[in-house]
Amino acid sequence: MKNKGKHLNELDRQYIEHSLDNKASLKEIATHLSKDPTTISKEIKRHKFIRESRSDFKGGCVKRSKCIKQHLCGNSYCKLLCKKCRTHNCYKVCRNFEFKNCDIIKRFPHTCNGCERKYTCRLDKHFYRAKAADLGYKEALRETRLGINFTPDELKVIEDIVTAGIKKGQSLKHIYEANIDKIPCSLRTLYNLIDACIFEDVRNIDLRRKVKYKKRKKKKQSVEPSRHRENRSYEDYTKYVEENPELSIVQMDTVIGRPGGKALMTLFYLSCLDNVNLFT
Repeated sequence: MKNKGKHLNELDRQYIEHSLDNKASLKEIATHLSKDPTTISKEIKRHKFIRESRSDFKGGCVKRSKCIKQHLCGNSYCKLLCKKCRTHNCYKVCRNFEFKNCDIIKRFPHTCNGCERKYTCRLDKHFYRAKAADLGYKEALRETRLGINFTPDELKVIEDIVTAGIKKGQSLKHIYEANIDKIPCSLRTLYNLIDACIFEDVRNIDLRRKVKYKKRKKKKQSVEPSRHRENRSYEDYTKYVEENPELSIVQMDTVIGRPGGKALMTLFYLSCLDNVNLFT
């Protein structure tokens, strides 16, 4: 499976949206994207959004079939059941009214993308859009990488150990080595936590050696051109050729094959090239 173990990208989400609009099955989508069907189902349910209906009435009541209530409007002479009343709506007068949700939302495809009644239905509509889903995924991914990857209890244990050691005059490395089985992080992470002022009683100034360290200034060394390269640059060569066009120039090169093996030296006569150009 080419996409196994990889996150869905925007192109994958565009394919999911197109497939939902065309009523494709969950297995077809998962097979095309080389993903498990559960992954596709979770992706749809996690990133779908709700478009609320403008109508006050958003569907019937869940208890309608078994409801036998009467006189909710206060008219004791009415013999009809309230659910059959044409004057008053149950959802306005009944306290126990519960809206009935569409069955499509409860199972795949979990959205109204491919529904034929999505433009006439008065219920709240659920849609999956690739662009919105991809933005939501990137935002969630960004948020998961923020903050500290410790629980409050773990952070409290680390803080107590480090604080007690610092008060005894111990170095951070000594504290870490002595409590390596109790501290669930690396020594570098301890320095980062202290640098970010996560601990209340420990700061960088409490680390005696750290406040002494500072970056050394380095002098920039000016590189002087070698004397052996004077008047031997490519610009000097081209200038010399222009000033002396009658010269017969031969260029030498070396073709190296296998490292440590034989090499081939080539000689190229520019005068021969001029003669070829004349004949052609």
